[in-house]
Amino acid sequence: MVSSPEHPENHPVYSVQTDMSSSILYNDFTFTEEKQEVVEDLIQSTEEQLTMQDGLWSMSFDGAVNREGAGAGVWVISPKGNSTFHALKLQFECTNNEAEYEALMTGLKLLIQKKAKRITVQGDSELIIKQVQGIYQSKHPRMRTYRNVVLDLLENFSEFSFSVIPKI
Repeated sequence: MVSSPEHPENHPVYSVQTDMSSSILYNDFTFTEEKQEVVEDLIQSTEEQLTMQDGLWSMSFDGAVNREGAGAGVWVISPKGNSTFHALKLQFECTNNEAEYEALMTGLKLLIQKKAKRITVQGDSELIIKQVQGIYQSKHPRMRTYRNVVLDLLENFSEFSFSVIPKI
């Protein structure tokens, strides 16, 4: 048993073996109504996180190239309807299709960070979406490489769908 000036009564001692040495952990958990609320909040928070992961996430992407450079934009909507927009300036020369792929990859990486499992993806690039779906071939080596990276990222999701939205 271990006691301290702050806690003069005896408390159980738990010893944990580690590679370097053993450690002593102090347990001062008395179940009170206040702690019950904390535990319930923790359980609710965990359930909400699971709902967020298992719920259907939505992501829209777009990439563009003009005289001033290339950029990509991604709009992510959580299962609860919270939305975030992410924009990035591409620091290399690329085609419009490469900018579209960069936007798609950025969005998928964001969804992976948010631990999303079920996603729906929309974009205005029929070529990119149809290549990812396997409907169109990716003949150019760079397009094949982009498509393969996207397919690798999609392995992180249990369910996904793609749809082409009309250009505005």
